Amino acid sequence: MDQTITNQAGGLRSAASEPSASRAAPGAEPATPWQRRWCWGSLVVSAALVVALRWHTVSEPLDCDEAAYAYMAHRWLAGDRLYADVFENKPPGTYLIFAAGIAIGGYQEAAIRLVSLPFVLGTLALLWWFAWRWFGPVSAVLAALVYALVSGDPFTASETSNLEVFMNFFLALSLVATACARGSRGSGWPAAAGLALGAAATVKQVVAPHALVVLALLALDARRAVRGDRLRVWGRRAAAFVAGCALPWAACLALCAAQGVAREFLDAVFVYGPALAADAAHASGAARLILLITGNEGVGWWGKGLAPLLAMDGVALASWAVRREHGALPLVVAWTMASFAEVLLPGMFWQHYYILVVPGLVLIASGGLGRWIAAELPRGGWGWHGLRPALPLGMAALLTAAVGYLQYRHGWSLTPETLLTRHRAGGQFVSQRELGRRLQLFAGSDERMFVWGWQSPLYLYSGMDSVTPFFFTDPLMKKEAARYHPLVEPRKARIMTDLDRARPVVVYAGDPPFPQLARFLARKYVQVGDLSLGRGLYVRPDQIDRLRLATEIKP
Repeated sequence: MDQTITNQAGGLRSAASEPSASRAAPGAEPATPWQRRWCWGSLVVSAALVVALRWHTVSEPLDCDEAAYAYMAHRWLAGDRLYADVFENKPPGTYLIFAAGIAIGGYQEAAIRLVSLPFVLGTLALLWWFAWRWFGPVSAVLAALVYALVSGDPFTASETSNLEVFMNFFLALSLVATACARGSRGSGWPAAAGLALGAAATVKQVVAPHALVVLALLALDARRAVRGDRLRVWGRRAAAFVAGCALPWAACLALCAAQGVAREFLDAVFVYGPALAADAAHASGAARLILLITGNEGVGWWGKGLAPLLAMDGVALASWAVRREHGALPLVVAWTMASFAEVLLPGMFWQHYYILVVPGLVLIASGGLGRWIAAELPRGGWGWHGLRPALPLGMAALLTAAVGYLQYRHGWSLTPETLLTRHRAGGQFVSQRELGRRLQLFAGSDERMFVWGWQSPLYLYSGMDSVTPFFFTDPLMKKEAARYHPLVEPRKARIMTDLDRARPVVVYAGDPPFPQLARFLARKYVQVGDLSLGRGLYVRPDQIDRLRLATEIKP
């Protein structure tokens, strides 16, 4: 449906008559050629900044989550079956992304770190286009620059290849399709919004709040239809949206069924995954709301590097309230609140969960401040006529500079190892990289190991694979290993069977072993902590001399 917008001169202009990239929100003039050059230039500069910041942390040691997803993809590419021969409880979309990165760049640190780069650049382009299309050219320039500055925020682990980075691309795509759906009567845009949202869910299945936002907006749109047709219009568009959401999951189920692991896939994602999340939740009730603001205890406040952006959001919302120009603001605010809800639902509040809220915060800030600046600038250019534009321009410049300063001080000016150690207690991952590389000198190409703990980076850096599918000790296994739990007990039994059968050359117990494992290690392995290789390292007695000789050689 064509929307009619009012320009500053008071006339009417059809939004459908404007070029799609330069369409502005109500009250804004169409972009001039000079403004369009500025917008495209801002996108190019911001993309270059994203690449530079990502390149700065390419040698940062992998954390346990990145390494676990990469290991799953590595084993999958080697011919193993997901959820059966190698186990982790995320949906297949996660491993498809990492498998693509490994297939292109190899099973190595840099390729795994850079697999997130195309998704960050894609998110940048979508936010830039959304801001230009619905808020105007000034907002597009501001959105591109601010998002580029915070795209590698160390306090939210944004420089990593954690799953929220990939989700943001699909969620931004769904946001664009949802906004386009509000101006149409057909079912194509709702289906596209559902398809993008379904793709996000196949990476991490916590997108229900966003789905509710889309369905609510489709219901509001249906109210503009003839009274007797409202339910039919909403039902048809909602059905298209739901079908779009279901399609990526149908593809995942077909993929797993082709490998003969459909049941294992459903158990891992829809039985074990929710049980793990419920058991690992740090709080419930009102305590969750407090943790949503403060972040997980012991890892620092997630908003340290984003504080100026949060201030920009406050100014933007205030300016919108005073000027009463809403436009796409309600959609963006609802989308951002849905992102906060998806941080809240798992109840664990790890820093990287807050990556989900960053695009929404950027759009609120750039939309509000950009529209305010555009309203104060004279028509026909961005020149200085009087002092009225000075206030919004000065606030935008000051807060953007503050964002850049904090990101420089706490991120770009630090070495990757220092950044990881300072902000996420990442010294453990630096040590694991060193340990893994030293073990690589000891291990042969066909030898295997076992890790009881979350130290999954050891597999990549040592070059050894696990002897059992359960290579990663998640919080539920760790908590329930010493007693009976219906989901954990079969996994413990499989671990002990595989260990007894394969007798790996190395076992690393990063967490205290459960009783059966402790007895097994005491009988058949020797602990070698005296070699400065980390506590909990066990080696077969016949391999002690070879290990000592190999690890005395400098890597």
